[in-house]
Amino acid sequence: MNSIIAILQLLPELIKAIEGLIPGDGKGEQKLALLRQWIESANAELGPLWPQIAAAAGLLVKVFNLLGVFKKA
Repeated sequence: MNSIIAILQLLPELIKAIEGLIPGDGKGEQKLALLRQWIESANAELGPLWPQIAAAAGLLVKVFNLLGVFKKA
């Protein structure tokens, strides 16, 4: 349980870091795959929770886009 809480707390910064590594539109699948690899390399036991983590990541990306956190090309 502590691992999922830690990941959810770090998720906004992980998403920002991935956006910095892979900027631009149309690369969502690649970015999401990197996020999954990153999380599962930190704790393989989080694999079964991936659908919930991916949903939370999607919501954060939507909020970041609405707020203009990620600059569009």
